[in-house]
Amino acid sequence: MVQDRIEIKRALISVNDTSGLADLMKKLQSGKRDIEVIATSETANEIRRLGYSAITVAEYTGSTESPDLRALDPTILGGLLLDPAIPEHDAYMQQQNTRPIDLVVADLPPFQNEGDAEKSAKNIDVGGPTMVRAAGKGFKRVATIVNWKDLELLQESGNGIGTDLEMRATLMQHAFAHTCKYEGEIDDFFSNRESTETEPHRVEIKRALISVYDKSGLADLMKRLQPDKRGIELISSGGTAKEIAKMGYQVIDVSTYTGHPESPGGLVKTLLRKIHDGLLPHPGQDAPPIDLFVGNLYPFQTAVVKSPGDYEKIKENIDIGGPTMVRSAARGFTRVAVIVNWSDLDLLGEWETKEPGNVIGTTAQGRFMLMKHAFEHTRNYEGAIADFWTKQDPKKIAEFYLKGEKK
Repeated sequence: MVQDRIEIKRALISVNDTSGLADLMKKLQSGKRDIEVIATSETANEIRRLGYSAITVAEYTGSTESPDLRALDPTILGGLLLDPAIPEHDAYMQQQNTRPIDLVVADLPPFQNEGDAEKSAKNIDVGGPTMVRAAGKGFKRVATIVNWKDLELLQESGNGIGTDLEMRATLMQHAFAHTCKYEGEIDDFFSNRESTETEPHRVEIKRALISVYDKSGLADLMKRLQPDKRGIELISSGGTAKEIAKMGYQVIDVSTYTGHPESPGGLVKTLLRKIHDGLLPHPGQDAPPIDLFVGNLYPFQTAVVKSPGDYEKIKENIDIGGPTMVRSAARGFTRVAVIVNWSDLDLLGEWETKEPGNVIGTTAQGRFMLMKHAFEHTRNYEGAIADFWTKQDPKKIAEFYLKGEKK
């Protein structure tokens, strides 16, 4: 069931520009309003300094907060992507103690160009865009504010505050335009850079994560990796895992690897710290390093062509986990290889070691090239999503859902 007006009961806030924070908190927690606010640590500190209450992401999720990944946690993202009005979702949310989040307020600062590629890569925000995109996809019940001027779209009514569906559709458009701009800034910087490494700095592939829509190059990848012979651990999920297993190779399902149960529709299956910490240049203590990520994204334009006018089917084809993995792996290019085009398989190379047999891996120059291709891939993907949604009439989007409910 799609509701027109949604009362805000729980909000997630993570902002770099705090200029509108006092106005926001006055709306959320003044008078008889006592909306629960979850915030990343620095934002929570500023909220408390202003005299309002907030719990940190770490306190809310029970796990330590990563400055690199912000609110990338299934408890948070499940609260944005899962819909308690759907029985299967509601059962999973209760089982995992995941509560719905009705409002996200987050901004992505302009990408900081440090001149040097490796230093600049450290400024790439992974968790922020994922949080904004997840909230944008969940616009049927989640409002997303990425510009302080949009605070006026929050509708105050008596002791409550909320949004209607048309307003949430408008905010969704702003959200996808925001993430598209951010991806463009990253791609613009790296597309004009070349690797300055003069030494190969080879990294052997010992663990690979694979999640692909286009499986045409999967057999060639397996032939090159020879995972059984070389002892390479393969992690995958869904159709990709089934295809790899069908070829006769051992593969670990993502849910088994992370220890987190499969979510309805796989909405949060890869949005877990163990995956993304493992893709960072310096993996976390509880995250084994992943040396290779192979992933390509379902062409969003295809969804638009296949389902013209069906906003729900088009929305459901917005991939959240895939672009996040691509971005994490590309950010970790000093150690991690990321392949988004099957034509780049030739950048995987073999070399001899003191141990019997050859190993397979990548050079610094190869990983740099793969990283550039990855950011181009996510830019094109984000661009297609923003281009479609920003051209739609928010009123017609709202009518599509509300009329559907009345049938």
